Amino acid sequence: MKKTLPDFIKQNENLRQILLAQEGGIMKYLAEHLDANGTAELFRNYQEQCAEEFFEKNKWDLRVVWEGDNMKRAALGGEEHLKKEIHYISVLEPCLTEISEETVDMIDLFTKLYLSYAYKQNRLRWHPNGLNYMDTYREILEMYNPTGLAYKCMMLILREHHSKEKFTKTKTDLWNEFLIRQWSDHLKLGVFALMRHAVADMLIGKSDEQCRQMAIDTMDKLRVFSQMIYTDVVVKALRDINFTKEADQRESDGEWLRNTAQRAIFEETSEHLKIHSMRYYFSEYVFLLREVGRIWAAQLLVHNIDMKELERKACCILQPDDAHLYYVDKYFSNDLPDKYCIATTDVANKLLAKIGSKPKKDSYLEVVDKSYESETRNKLSKAYIQLRKEGFLSDDSTTQIIFIDVMMNQKDKKIVWLKDPKQNFLRTLMRVFLGKTKSYSYPAILKINNGGSYADFIQKHFVNEERKPINLKTNGHEVGIKEVRQFERIINATYNR
Repeated sequence: MKKTLPDFIKQNENLRQILLAQEGGIMKYLAEHLDANGTAELFRNYQEQCAEEFFEKNKWDLRVVWEGDNMKRAALGGEEHLKKEIHYISVLEPCLTEISEETVDMIDLFTKLYLSYAYKQNRLRWHPNGLNYMDTYREILEMYNPTGLAYKCMMLILREHHSKEKFTKTKTDLWNEFLIRQWSDHLKLGVFALMRHAVADMLIGKSDEQCRQMAIDTMDKLRVFSQMIYTDVVVKALRDINFTKEADQRESDGEWLRNTAQRAIFEETSEHLKIHSMRYYFSEYVFLLREVGRIWAAQLLVHNIDMKELERKACCILQPDDAHLYYVDKYFSNDLPDKYCIATTDVANKLLAKIGSKPKKDSYLEVVDKSYESETRNKLSKAYIQLRKEGFLSDDSTTQIIFIDVMMNQKDKKIVWLKDPKQNFLRTLMRVFLGKTKSYSYPAILKINNGGSYADFIQKHFVNEERKPINLKTNGHEVGIKEVRQFERIINATYNR
């Protein structure tokens, strides 16, 4: 039978004494109750003890009568309980240097499990029935104000980015990191549908002008965060008053934040990191902000209002992409018609044409020439069929073609993508796929439905005439597994919404 953490503590008296010597915390409580009947009982009893200790300490506080749920919310909330637990864990860590790595890993996992449990229980005490769709939407918007977690996360990674020496985190930093991780990790999978429901309800019965003003009011709450990332307006204003140094700094910070937002999630996911960095969570916040923009864009378009125009006028960019997918709020393939406003880019195109709007060039995106979409899709379909006939692709139901309707270049009408250091590599792959070069033998870009990796598939199926794996190169630079995985992340960013 596999050893449990209590078994390790029982068999290591030195470790047990270290834990018992702690001021407090879940690990000390575990060392005192090694025969507890599992983690659920241990966690529940520990929280009861903490609540009782809080009551004994504060029962004669004449400012408030401590009892019931109010007392538990105060005793087991963030300031009183969770902050203390984080402190106890940070104090314990240096004491474990002589303990085996396996045991330390189990302690680390156990304390993280408890913190997650305590955070979730605290949320339930405040919201016993969970947050409804409107509360969820309000909470998300609050993340982006200067006291919200999204803004704090951005400031944390900027401080670390600018630090010339080893970045030392304060107690406040550690507390904010904990809240950022917990809030993001407990975010509901259906958050897009909840936000969409909230915005739709807010706009029921409103005139077009009222809808327009509500969108502007929303952007007022998001502007400070947005302008740190999409800096053109701020930088121009600073240069106009000759604040050159400040303008250069904001411009540099904005570029770094945009790159971080685009890459962090996919890089850290592909590397299978156990603990994600704050850059990862910042990237999540930026993608969530884009979804807020997409929901509003679809809702407004059916009211004859172009959200992208409002973004420019309000100086608050939520989604830098001008492509018509920005206006589509159908999220899942099984979304019912009453759940969304705009189901496809074709519908968006017609509505935009009706109000005389069309995509405009944005400083962060090369404009898509949509007239080539149909032609490209036909070429991709024919290439896929031909490749299967010739045996270059596996003939099974686990593969399907990805129609890449954003990779078209304004100059040579082949590819478009966000300005990215790997653009040459992407262009080469796409040209190969469309048969525009004789350098390689018909490799294709595929999506693996059974959970396989693009990179693994490409390594297996990109073959030359001798049926050997090809050595992909672009501009004399060998493209290895790292570049292929970068391509995988980009495809995921576009299609796995």
